[in-house]
Amino acid sequence: MSQKDNQVYVEHMIDTANKALSFVEGVSRAVFEMTFNNNHDNC
Repeated sequence: MSQKDNQVYVEHMIDTANKALSFVEGVSRAVFEMTFNNNHDNC
């Protein structure tokens, strides 16, 4: 691959990683809030 191809590939991988991290963060927050709310209701 040429230098330009490598740069585009790396930028694509970084973009994909950022989207994955955002998704995981959102899911974790949702699960945490559901768990916390359920525990709070049980008290």
